[in-house]
Amino acid sequence: MAGALCHVSDNSDHRTRTLRFGVLSFVFFVGGAIATFFEKAWKPAMTSGTSLTMVGGGLFTVLMFVDLVCLIGVTVWVKESLRVLPGYSGNPFQNFVSLHYAKKVLDVVYRRRNLNGRSFVILLCLVFLLSRFVYCGEQEVWAEYLYGRFSWTHQTSLLLGLQFLCEATLTLLAVCLARKMGIQDSSLAIAGTLSFVASSALKALSLSGSSIGFAVIIGALSPLMTIAALALLSKLVQPEEMGCLFANVAVLSVVAPVLATVVYRELFAATWWKASQLVYLLSILVATVVCLLLVYVRRNLHVGVLGILLQEEKVPLLGSMDSVTGAAVF
Repeated sequence: MAGALCHVSDNSDHRTRTLRFGVLSFVFFVGGAIATFFEKAWKPAMTSGTSLTMVGGGLFTVLMFVDLVCLIGVTVWVKESLRVLPGYSGNPFQNFVSLHYAKKVLDVVYRRRNLNGRSFVILLCLVFLLSRFVYCGEQEVWAEYLYGRFSWTHQTSLLLGLQFLCEATLTLLAVCLARKMGIQDSSLAIAGTLSFVASSALKALSLSGSSIGFAVIIGALSPLMTIAALALLSKLVQPEEMGCLFANVAVLSVVAPVLATVVYRELFAATWWKASQLVYLLSILVATVVCLLLVYVRRNLHVGVLGILLQEEKVPLLGSMDSVTGAAVF
């Protein structure tokens, strides 16, 4: 995923990056929905005596084939624009395997930037971490919560698949609409946060299956939290820093689910017998903090913080309205 984000950032200007990140997320969530529905069909086959080795081996073979086709397609058809950018030195993959690049990876977050840009990079990294934390935390206890509340088993898989499909569809529509109307990335992120908060509140108060389904639909814009945060981060760093930036993103993407698993499972185990809704209260509190951070970013981040992009030929591509409001940028 980090490699895909690097390629998208390298081959797009800042006006279309949010849309392309949204398309990547669309593919990701569609894949999650397919995997969920396949799992529902796979379990009955396993109980009927199908060999686990045969099924697992077949799945692994198919996944490897699809990955190989995608990698070949990227190599053949996607041009690496950073090859012609001055100052570019190194492959993004080396950020993960070479200690020489460890300091460069950290410097992306902490280096001084124009107009207090460093504080915005740190804030957006925190927004990304907290957004992933609450999203993965709710996914971690979702099945147990539905079973304890409504005694659902197979319905949970269907509901999870429905959630992925709704998130894929509505997120793609949202980024397309934002691209057409010039909606700021920070506004998109705030909308995603409010969607997540409303969904968490409705899940905690739900008394029937229909209200749970409605909560899933309301929360379908939740991925906008991370999509917009990544888009903003990619516009604040210099082009040669993309690999280091997404190395940090990859680390945060691993840390957030691990923390979420520990915190949410411990909280759910301690409260499931009397107040399992407390896990959603935690989500609401953390998401509220995220929303306040995004409001601060929206009020204080402006075109001048772009730094390196202001010196490039991409800026004249902005229309007259965009150059004044910065809507196409932030």
